[in-house]
Amino acid sequence: MTTPDIPSDLIIETTSQGFWMIDSDTFKTIKVNNALCEMLGYTRQDFEGKTPGDFVTEESRQILHSQYDRIPTEQQRRYELVFIRKDGTEMYARMNATTVWGDDGQHQAAFAFITDITKEHMAEQALHEREELYRQMFINNTAVKLLIDPSDGAIQDANPAALDFYGYSLDEIRQLAISDINTASKKHLQEEMQRAKDEQRMYFLFKHRLKSGEVRDVEVYTGPVTLHGKPLLHSIIHDITDRVRYQNTLEAQAREIILQKERAEQADHAKSDFLAQMSHELRTPLNSIIGFSDIMRLTMLGPISDKYREYAEMIHGSGEHLLRIISDLLDLSKIEAGHVDLHLGSVTPQALIMEAITMTRPMASDHGIEISSSLANDLPVIQADEQRLLQVMLNLLSNAIKFTPNDGHIQVLANCGNDSIDIHVTDNGIGMSRDEIRIALSPFGQVDGNPLKRRFEGTGLGLTLVQQLVEMHRGHLTIDSTPKVGTTVTVTLPLIQLD
Repeated sequence: MTTPDIPSDLIIETTSQGFWMIDSDTFKTIKVNNALCEMLGYTRQDFEGKTPGDFVTEESRQILHSQYDRIPTEQQRRYELVFIRKDGTEMYARMNATTVWGDDGQHQAAFAFITDITKEHMAEQALHEREELYRQMFINNTAVKLLIDPSDGAIQDANPAALDFYGYSLDEIRQLAISDINTASKKHLQEEMQRAKDEQRMYFLFKHRLKSGEVRDVEVYTGPVTLHGKPLLHSIIHDITDRVRYQNTLEAQAREIILQKERAEQADHAKSDFLAQMSHELRTPLNSIIGFSDIMRLTMLGPISDKYREYAEMIHGSGEHLLRIISDLLDLSKIEAGHVDLHLGSVTPQALIMEAITMTRPMASDHGIEISSSLANDLPVIQADEQRLLQVMLNLLSNAIKFTPNDGHIQVLANCGNDSIDIHVTDNGIGMSRDEIRIALSPFGQVDGNPLKRRFEGTGLGLTLVQQLVEMHRGHLTIDSTPKVGTTVTVTLPLIQLD
């Protein structure tokens, strides 16, 4: 056996490692260097007559005794100890020990170079503690969790919640790859695992197949982790099957609602087209009836009896009433079908309002109703369709007359604001509640339950038509009404140049 040389004093004192040489029989210290003294905080005198066992923990002392037994048979030995520094702290050390034999072949000493590995050990311990903490959080968490090898998709581990969800035992699921439970293609899964590994994507929507064969919709949150030096993917899986089914139901309902709306709109357009066509077809013979009844009641072709003249008056009045109804139907259906264009021009509001009052005053006078007006002098000329605006005023005044009792009063006011003019038609008639206003503004809506309702029969289109025509002028209609007190209808028209 080759006898190793004892390092020179120069090497011993210049190395950054600790050096400790002991007698191989008594294990007492023969020599230490300054580096060892600095590591442990002792002086050289502190080591005299002492063995290494006097400076280590009890557990390391047991290791030392086993190493002493190997001195006679092993020339080189490597092991780790925990030293107690003079200040009481611990130092983790790696020992590279060598046995020295004498010329007679008997061992006479042993020495060791000592490396402080405290920081390395503490880092490993912290890593171990973090891994253990992570492991406990992984196992004890109620969420479904998997650990996956991103290189091949092999399932490395699963927590109890995952075993319950998928229906596999731990041994069974560790034999699977993620592609065995994910319905996506292997190529797609490999691409997504690489993206998750590179932290380019952390959230996924997949379908997972359980052991029973059932397929569930899941959302997956995935991120890279390193355990025991191995890169893995930590996946948290949430079962969202019920949510997806609910969303699908809502989407189906939404599609059905849209389809029904489209069908309703088509039916509405068809209705409007039909009404427009029928109104036109009715208007032609009705004009003939009105015309011929006019000839009869005016005895244009010769005298007739009073009875026949009375009949002719009734025919003419009923025809005129029916013509107004058909005209309203035709106008409303045309507006709804988008077939009405405004013929814009310069309109003087005072003149138009007074014309409407003049035209409706005979009707009001028949029932002792007074119509008064108060129009601002500074009303500006506006851009509007004169005939359509006159139709608005005639409808409002006719409506006010219809629902105002005998000897009542109707007032028309008009004033100008900064960017609009307001026309108010106020009566002291029967008035309406909020619900009745909503009914009155709806097509064919008629407010029931009042004794004056039948004075002038109608279709319930007056206010609806007025509102449509006003909105075509980019204006708006408001109604303020109190039952048994009266109603004010306000038309607001903008002072802008309409296209």
